[in-house]
Amino acid sequence: MHRTGTSVLANAIRSLGVDFGSKLLKANLGNPKGYFEDVDFVTLDDKILRSIDSTWETILPGQPEEETVEKFAKEIAASIETKFGSSGFLGIKDPRSVRLLAVWERAFDIADISVCYILSSRHPFKAASSLSKRDPRFPETQALLLWLVHNNEGLKKLVSTNGIVCDYDRMIENPGIELERMGKFLKCYPGAYPELKKEFIDSFLDQNLNRTPENDAAKIEACELTKLCLKVYAHMVELASFDCFDPSSRQKTLELTEKIDRYLSQNHKLIKLSDQLIYNLSDKVADQKARFKTVRKRRDLIIALWVVIALALLFIR
Repeated sequence: MHRTGTSVLANAIRSLGVDFGSKLLKANLGNPKGYFEDVDFVTLDDKILRSIDSTWETILPGQPEEETVEKFAKEIAASIETKFGSSGFLGIKDPRSVRLLAVWERAFDIADISVCYILSSRHPFKAASSLSKRDPRFPETQALLLWLVHNNEGLKKLVSTNGIVCDYDRMIENPGIELERMGKFLKCYPGAYPELKKEFIDSFLDQNLNRTPENDAAKIEACELTKLCLKVYAHMVELASFDCFDPSSRQKTLELTEKIDRYLSQNHKLIKLSDQLIYNLSDKVADQKARFKTVRKRRDLIIALWVVIALALLFIR
């Protein structure tokens, strides 16, 4: 899920020797220490979402048809082969991917890759506040719903694959312990890459990363949605203490995902209406950006022509 420490988690895994590739999204104000997301994979995920009339903001996207799954899965598999070749230990991070697991799992089958899943968790109120601050048009209720559906998909996948949870606060507070825990899960050699681990702990991490103030998160009103989110998060914190998926937690995890499914089903019409409004707004924003880009290109061309004309006149004189 966006704003839940996925970049911190990705860099932690990178310090264990996992290769995320070289064509990564550049750092910006929204994430000054970097995203660790492959540009081409993010573009592909956006294309897949667009093919089902959705964006990363959509709460309940449709499911791509089998033909679409196969088409994009082959594209992803080919891209993995091109980017990583014989790399034995590769990492892929994009919060959109958990919504598109049908495509990605088919791609992994085609590429003959064995997969380990690590789910990043962060307090839902802090994630919602952080997302709303980054994008003011994004209401906190929408952010909480997005947090809920992302983690619903993630928890279902952990149950079926014995993946693990990494909690953002635990990583900030005890990075050495968390790196050791993930290293055990990924079967990494404990003493490998000491320089990368030192760089991650000493230079990349700092307490300012956890910069959403408690009082900002506390402003979110209590309701059925917030109570459900808090219940799910409490369970994820429990799971984050295990080196592998705890079999005794399986039943509780399944019960929680069933509760989420019921909640989403009961509010399906309202959520779909909200999704449609946001999708239409995203289309308008994209159209305005495209128009602005065209106008800017024309302006730059006119300026360039004026410069050429002015230089020509000077030369004639």
